[in-house]
Amino acid sequence: MSTEQPSMLSERQLLDQVIRTFSAEFGLRAFPGRRFQIDTRGSFFSPHSGFQLVTQIWCEEQGRWLDFARGGVEELRRECTNTTQHGN
Repeated sequence: MSTEQPSMLSERQLLDQVIRTFSAEFGLRAFPGRRFQIDTRGSFFSPHSGFQLVTQIWCEEQGRWLDFARGGVEELRRECTNTTQHGN
């Protein structure tokens, strides 16, 4: 029998909630005109570092998203500029 509370969210569910607080695509202050998104599959929760979000950059030449950086939620909030709303 599981002792987990039904109302408790899993780390993955919490991570998904955090990711939805960001726009689906956004800009970063240091890279004006470039498009970024959060890689939902690559992002994770670490007991030592908290939520770690993998940011991807759109590569026009390759026509696909490429991994760009990994960092914490607050760090990304400080640096991002919203461009579009995140879809649910």
